[in-house]
Amino acid sequence: GTHPGRRAPWDYYAFARGTAADRAALRAEGTLPWWTADDYQLVMFRPLASLLVAVDHAALRHWSVARLHSMAWVVALLLALASLLRRRVGEGAALAATGLLALDDALTTPLAWHANRCALEAITLGLVSVHALLRFVEQGRRRDLALGLGLAAVACLFGEYAWTILPAAALFPTAEGVARRRGVRLGLLGLAVAYAWARGDFGAGVRGCVLYPELSREPLLMLFVLPRVWGAMLADFFSGIGVEARQPDPSTRLRELLLVVSMALVAVSWRRAEATPAVRQALRGALFAGIASMAVVSTAWLSARLMLGASLWSAMLLGVLVARGPRRGIGAVALAALLALHVPLRAWGTWQGARIHLRATRDAWRGADTLLPEVTPESTVYVLNAAEPEEVYFGRYTRLARGLPGVRGWFVLSSTQSRVHVFREGPRTLSLVTTGGLVEGLTPRFFRSGRPMPTVGMRARVGDAKLSVLAATSTAVQRVRVEFDLDLDDPAVALLASGPSGLRRFTPPEVGASLELPAPRRSPAPRP
Repeated sequence: GTHPGRRAPWDYYAFARGTAADRAALRAEGTLPWWTADDYQLVMFRPLASLLVAVDHAALRHWSVARLHSMAWVVALLLALASLLRRRVGEGAALAATGLLALDDALTTPLAWHANRCALEAITLGLVSVHALLRFVEQGRRRDLALGLGLAAVACLFGEYAWTILPAAALFPTAEGVARRRGVRLGLLGLAVAYAWARGDFGAGVRGCVLYPELSREPLLMLFVLPRVWGAMLADFFSGIGVEARQPDPSTRLRELLLVVSMALVAVSWRRAEATPAVRQALRGALFAGIASMAVVSTAWLSARLMLGASLWSAMLLGVLVARGPRRGIGAVALAALLALHVPLRAWGTWQGARIHLRATRDAWRGADTLLPEVTPESTVYVLNAAEPEEVYFGRYTRLARGLPGVRGWFVLSSTQSRVHVFREGPRTLSLVTTGGLVEGLTPRFFRSGRPMPTVGMRARVGDAKLSVLAATSTAVQRVRVEFDLDLDDPAVALLASGPSGLRRFTPPEVGASLELPAPRRSPAPRP
C-alpha cells in the first residue's frame, strides 16, 4: 500500500509502468532517480508469483515465516528434479544431480530475496510438467498431456523462468513415442504463442534497463550484451562456477581458467564414456535441450537471473556422468578431476552467496536503526553519493519493512564509485563534483541503459529541490548543482552520505567552503 503506483496483488512485479504518469509518480517520491530514461519501463509478467508475495505480506507477515515458504519451494524443486531423473536415467543420476543442485549458489538468491522466489516456483512446476509430458510421449495417456500442458501454463504465470525447462519435453530424447512427441511440440508452441499474447496484453515489457533488455524493443543493446550473457550462461551450464561478466572481481580470470578446464574435462569424459545407448542418449538430450533452452530464453529476455535454469541443467548433465560415466581409464580420471573442481566451487559459491545476502540484510536493517534518531517522518532524505541498491531505491522501503516511521521522500543525487567534492554555494545550494562520474556503475545503468548520458543544461525536480547538470561528457556527468527550497540547516532536509562504513548523516560545510566525500563502500555483489 506504500508504492506510489498503487499495484494490484497480481501486479507487484510492475516496478515501473511505461506511462508518463506512472514514471512521474515514482520520480516524485524517489523510487526512480533523476537520471531515469524518459521511456523507462520495467514490468514482469508474473501474476501468480505476485499473488504469493501478497499472501506473504498479508498472512505470513514475519519475514522468517516467508523464508520458510521459500525453503519449501527449494525442497519441492529438488524432489521434482529427483523424480524426473529417477525415471529417465536411474537412482544414481537422480541422487547425484539433486545433490549438486542443492550445493549450487544459484539457490541462494531466491531463498534470500523473496521477490526472486518466482524462479523456484516456475522451474519446479516446469519440471513436474516435463515429467507428465514425457510420460505421455512414452505411454500415450491423454490425461498426462492435459496435466503437462496445464502445469506448463501455470508455471508460465509464475514467471519467464519456466521456459528454461519446458523445452525439455520437446527436445529430451525418449526410446518411443516419436509421433506423440509432435503433439507435445505443437502444444508447447501453442502455449508459447498464448504466453506472448498474454504478456503483451498484460503490459509487460522492459525498456532502459541493462539487466532485462528485450530483443524486440532494443536490438542494438541486445546485440551488445548478448555475448557476455551467453558466456555467463555457458559457464554455469558446464562448470557451475558462475562467471558473471557484468560484475567482475579479482577471481574472474581464475574462474575463466577453471571453466576452460572443466569444459575440456566434460568433453573427454563424454567422448570416452562407456555407457549404454540409452545413457548416451540422455547425455545428448541434457546437453542439447539445456543449451537450446537457455539460449532461446536468454535471447528473448536476457535476464541474468535465469542462471538458476543453467545450474539445473548443469546438475542434470553432471548427475548422469557421475552415475553412468566411465569407471576406468582417462575418462574416469577426467571425471574425478571434474568433480574435484565442481563440488568445492559449488559449496564455496553457496557459502559466499549466503554470506553476502545475510550481510546485506544485516547492514540494511542496522542502517535503518542507525538513522532512526536522525531522520524523522517529516524529513526529506537526499543521498549525496549512493553505492548500494538499498541506498538508491530500497532505502525508504527498508525502513517501512523494519517497522520504522517512513519519510516524506528518499532521493538520490548521485550514484558513483568515485570520491565526490561537495561545495556549498549558498544557504540553499550545493554543487557535487567528481573527476569520475556522478552517474556510473551498474545501479545507474539499471535505469538508463542504452541511452545517452544526461547533458549540460538538463534540469530535474528532485523532491523539494531543483537539480541542474553543469558539466558532462558523452560518457559521464561530472558536476551538478542542487538548489533546495528550504535552507540546508532546516531539520526537514536530511542529507546523507555513503562512506566506508555505510550511510551516515552529512553536515553541509559553511557557505563558500567544500568537503570531500570518500569513495562509497560497495559490497561484493551477489549473483542476480
